[in-house]
Amino acid sequence: AYAMAAAYSSATGKVYLFGGSNYTANYNTVWELTLNDDGVTGAVTALPATLPAPDGRMVAFEDPESRLIYVGNGLQTDRLLAFDPQTGELWTTPVELPRNTAETAQPYYPPPASKIQPYASAVYSPRNRHALIMGGGAFGSSGSAVVWRVPLGDGPLVRLGRWDFIEFAYNVNSIDGAGANVIVGAGNGALQYYDYQYNTGAAPLTTYYYAATGFNRVRWDESRQQPYLA
Repeated sequence: AYAMAAAYSSATGKVYLFGGSNYTANYNTVWELTLNDDGVTGAVTALPATLPAPDGRMVAFEDPESRLIYVGNGLQTDRLLAFDPQTGELWTTPVELPRNTAETAQPYYPPPASKIQPYASAVYSPRNRHALIMGGGAFGSSGSAVVWRVPLGDGPLVRLGRWDFIEFAYNVNSIDGAGANVIVGAGNGALQYYDYQYNTGAAPLTTYYYAATGFNRVRWDESRQQPYLA
């Protein structure tokens, strides 16, 4: 395979590979690469976690503060993905990337040449807690000189199971929110948190949406004050 995204994990000392292509099809596999002390031998293991869709030509980078690896900018997903090497979980974050192959909601209609391109490069700044995605371009094109800044950090991008700001007992698939609302989609339903008295320390109001097969994607519409579940 080629066009795989790769990042080193300071938490596990291993390298993780995401997606890729074999010229005719893309992969959704996440691989874990373990190197022995000789620097020559090692092992490659396919993990249970997979990308939401087979994809390639992505970027991957680690946030050394949260120890999460972020993956994105493929051809099949418009959201930044987060991977936790310590638990082996991968999920979709609320961060939307204006990809070259997709339109974005009004009024955000950047011209195609200014959207994030495939085959781009990415670096992460631990000091500023943001990533820079630079250049790239479709195969055979003249490329792009645009640099995108992607703000990250903790907040709702972080999987709830390993962090203490909200408890959620089931496998989380998607998180979104705005203002005082956060909605979490999981394998057994979705839970909405309305933290209208956050400054008093009072517990947020919660609304549970049951679904036997769960929700793979949740969106919060701040203008309409309602969730969308899929």
